[in-house]
Amino acid sequence: MSTRVAAETYKIPRRTIFYKLKGQHAQNPGYPAVFSHEEERDFVCCIQHLSEFGFPVTEMELRHIIKTYLNQKGRKVSRFRDNLPGKDWVKSFLRRHKDLTARFASNIKRSRAALNETQMTEYINHLKQTLVDVEPHAIFNYDETNLTDDPGQKKILTKRGVKYPERICNSSKSSVSLMLAEMHL
Repeated sequence: MSTRVAAETYKIPRRTIFYKLKGQHAQNPGYPAVFSHEEERDFVCCIQHLSEFGFPVTEMELRHIIKTYLNQKGRKVSRFRDNLPGKDWVKSFLRRHKDLTARFASNIKRSRAALNETQMTEYINHLKQTLVDVEPHAIFNYDETNLTDDPGQKKILTKRGVKYPERICNSSKSSVSLMLAEMHL
């Protein structure tokens, strides 16, 4: 099929078909990538590990991590002002890596984050032993509700699918606790 017939049949400009046949403009559209695939995978792994440890990065922190990386490598990227990627680069980075997402994180205190599965299991086993000889009518259902002045949530980058992303901080909020009891007569 000639280029003219193909252009008319498929509604593609004739020049586009001609360039494709000659191998011109064979590269991906847009700017060439700043980082290799391996470098970007390392950034993704770093973001995921930090998030798992309770210290997820924000979009701004990611931009500064990239800037520090470039400065340490002695690389100068002309597209980035002072080697600091822009917000658009972060959005494109997240589009390229579907396993990351930007979410709002819950703030939790370091002491609360220090609990582990073993401690929780010990607590439940101790509670079972404590309630062995207690009659059901003597058990009260208490509910604690907190009224907080939350300092706000930050949008962080974390692995896609994380149900409750958390960010460990020294002081997450101040609160007043209300204890409500329900009696069954």
